[in-house]
Amino acid sequence: MSADAAFDAWMAAPVQVVLGGRGGFSKRECLRVLREAFLAGHARGKAEEAKEHGASFDLRWNADQRAIKLWQEATGRTLVWPDHADLCVWLLGELDKSREKEAR
Repeated sequence: MSADAAFDAWMAAPVQVVLGGRGGFSKRECLRVLREAFLAGHARGKAEEAKEHGASFDLRWNADQRAIKLWQEATGRTLVWPDHADLCVWLLGELDKSREKEAR
């Protein structure tokens, strides 16, 4: 018997489920409640995940904006946004210069 056929047979059986003295619920009603609870939990998890992704995006965006502003001030090109790879190379060069300065 396939899993689908077994599930269909189980669903067809006339059994009532009693939960916490609240009376009987059909298996279909129990599955509906479980599905709703699962979806609510899934939605809550997705909302938390979206909030975390938003916070990560904001952190990255703000760091990029600070780096772009530093690059613009250093190059005098205030109306230009550098390519991200070029910006990273420039920042690493600035880090090297800063470390050399500290070593003296």
